[in-house]
Amino acid sequence: MSNKVTTPYPLFSDIDGSPLNAGFLFLGVNGQDPEQNPINVYWNEEKTELATQPLRTRNGLIVRDDVPAKIFIEEVSCSISIKNCNQYPVQFVSSFDPPSSAKGVKAQIDAETIRATTAEAILSTQISGVNTTLSTSIANEVTRATSAELALQGQISSLGVGNRAYLTYAAMDADKANIPAKSKVTVTNDSTSTNNGDWQWDGTNFTKSIYDPLTQSKDFTVSYVDKSIKKGPAKPFFAVASSNDAHVFWVDSNCEIWTFGSNYSINQLIVQLQDKTKPLLKKDSRSIFNFIDLNSDSFFRIGQEGYLYLFDQTLSVQSQFKVITDQLNAPQKNFSLKSNSIIKKRDLYNTDYLERLGNVRATSPYVCPVPRWMSKQRFTLGQNWVNTIKLTVPTERIVVPGYDPSWKEDIGVVHPQIIEFEQKMAGYKYWLGLNPYTNTNEDIELPFIYGSNDPELKKWELISGFPTPFDRDPPNINGVTSGFCSDSGFVYDVKRGDLLFFWRRTLRYDGQTTPDKITNEIVAKSTCDGKNWSDYVWLRDAYFVNDGTELDEMLSPNILYNPTDDLYYLYAISNGKLYYRTTEDIRSRQWSSKTEAVLTGFPVATAIWHFDMRFVGNKLVAMLHVDSSDAYYFAVSDDMQNFTSSQSTVVTNPNPNLYKPSFLPILDESTFKLRCIFTSDQVTTPRWQLKVADTTIESIGDL
Repeated sequence: MSNKVTTPYPLFSDIDGSPLNAGFLFLGVNGQDPEQNPINVYWNEEKTELATQPLRTRNGLIVRDDVPAKIFIEEVSCSISIKNCNQYPVQFVSSFDPPSSAKGVKAQIDAETIRATTAEAILSTQISGVNTTLSTSIANEVTRATSAELALQGQISSLGVGNRAYLTYAAMDADKANIPAKSKVTVTNDSTSTNNGDWQWDGTNFTKSIYDPLTQSKDFTVSYVDKSIKKGPAKPFFAVASSNDAHVFWVDSNCEIWTFGSNYSINQLIVQLQDKTKPLLKKDSRSIFNFIDLNSDSFFRIGQEGYLYLFDQTLSVQSQFKVITDQLNAPQKNFSLKSNSIIKKRDLYNTDYLERLGNVRATSPYVCPVPRWMSKQRFTLGQNWVNTIKLTVPTERIVVPGYDPSWKEDIGVVHPQIIEFEQKMAGYKYWLGLNPYTNTNEDIELPFIYGSNDPELKKWELISGFPTPFDRDPPNINGVTSGFCSDSGFVYDVKRGDLLFFWRRTLRYDGQTTPDKITNEIVAKSTCDGKNWSDYVWLRDAYFVNDGTELDEMLSPNILYNPTDDLYYLYAISNGKLYYRTTEDIRSRQWSSKTEAVLTGFPVATAIWHFDMRFVGNKLVAMLHVDSSDAYYFAVSDDMQNFTSSQSTVVTNPNPNLYKPSFLPILDESTFKLRCIFTSDQVTTPRWQLKVADTTIESIGDL
């Protein structure tokens, strides 16, 4: 007898075809949920060492103390559930018949041999004096036992953990006489690639299996790349150019059509959306024809003025032609038109920050200007003002035009965060991160950047050439049943010289809204010139809000750099409390464990919902929002960890109906005030409206 040698351990794959790492394996009663109805699983064939479920995997193998291991069960059939490291289901089999081990079948043969031999010996002892009928019975028993042994031997010969393998199709075909019917056979190294894979042998013909995880994974990847990868234009063979030979519209040698200002050809945009779009003749407030996808996102439209607008473009094609023409025909820039204002020495960033910034400027030609209030300055801000400062919420609201999901002249918005530049960036001194939220519609709660040159912060418009929006509503794929983007913000990466615009992306799985079925992640895009934006950058990987060990909601994230310890701080709210994590590299996605910040003076048992932070002088100033009482508080810290807080709300209005705020300092010689920009909540009419108000004037402190 010969025995085929195969891998001693079963291999499990993740949903992308890669070996399942840190996965979970559950075995249960046949036909039932294995997690709710588990069965006994053993580490040894003698069934004396009971294994604890779920079993864990490493590099696709079941492991015991990080060492590959075999498992054994008593049942003939069982159910199996496999999940990956994120507890996402990979495979569920309600009824699985595990093959018996060769050792087990051999034991059956040995037992049968002993039984038959014993029976024959007894019969041989009794045969003396017994008639010919008994002799015939003995012969029949020998024949039956021999047949049973041959049948069991055949089982051993055909056993190979349910599979046979051959290097080539020809070798498999040549050995088919020895292959039992209903066998699965694998060809591994045939020079004809289509011959490789799994085959089903029915005793007469080989049939190629259509289930091939590796091929399916490759096909999906190729398909996805073909649809998603951004390709630059090939050499144009036809172009419309300005008088200065700058292309404004062209067809490249691949017959793809390109327009000025777009990162994708029209052909690529069509391919990207062809699987989820359908044409709808639909009028809106600014279109006579609108071609939209299933998510009501405009693919292209014709405006009331007759201009053509393409996907992801704020300006019409005609307006883009005019922009490039005007730029090319514009006179040489006069740099004497730059602002004549200067920053006072007291307002300069401290030396540690400037040392970091100077190093990146010395080593990179592309460094973004630093917005104001991104790090500590050289004057001392007091802390007693947190209990004297006041804010009155105005009745006046700021009308914001934008996405709703088509263009509207008046929309609801949430989660503002404002930054200020010394000189204009992308044509604007002030940038404002906002999320549309008309009628509390989370499907349109997407990240946008607005610009303004109004020092009163009351006039805002979308910045031409910026992504609109920076992210899309998360698709319902791979178990995701809903999701949204929120909490937009800015952080300056002083170690690289980039400005990052980030937002929190939240996904819900399996139709659930409990924290163990919700993931959060921080996604961003970066710029070094205020014109061009990077692809997506992850600042924190997706994680489950409740992973079984802790609750981490990460509401209203703020990220700042502390020059004192050379660390980035990620502040966020969880369970109503303010926490922070730190990292040396903002793009490493490796953050420390969370630590609760100390808020001295803040009302006990009061839950924070949103907040905003920035440096003022040598202090980190936070503006805290309490949703349950529609209150704002201010807090200051000189060590990034311990804060002195207002003891009561700074808002003078009764029932102000407030939501997330942001603010900018306005400094005088010895005094300051905070210009706050914030939104109302869902109670006001209309809902989610943007407002601006100044605090009372307070003393700076030690200059």
